[in-house]
Amino acid sequence: QEKIVKFGTINVNITARSVTKESVPVSLSLREFDLLAYLCEHKNTAIAKDKLISEVWGAFSEVEPSTLTVHIRWLREKLEENPAQPKYIKTVYKVGYILEVQE
Repeated sequence: QEKIVKFGTINVNITARSVTKESVPVSLSLREFDLLAYLCEHKNTAIAKDKLISEVWGAFSEVEPSTLTVHIRWLREKLEENPAQPKYIKTVYKVGYILEVQE
């Protein structure tokens, strides 16, 4: 059973670890994909920054919050129409991030 999350023109196939935008493959690093997959699996739920870091990088990793911010920016640049005004990967003030998807 394939796990596929669709939003806008973006298809995320979690099972095959592939992403397409307007049917064109999008190249993501391993960490970018892991982050996107975690957001997809918890779509429409605000996730705290420290929770994202421990789930994506590992509970005992020494990752700075700025590292997460940079990875989110890279995802927005690759997936959003306007990365400065994200439609899907949104910042939740004083909490973390949310992948907002219309069901």
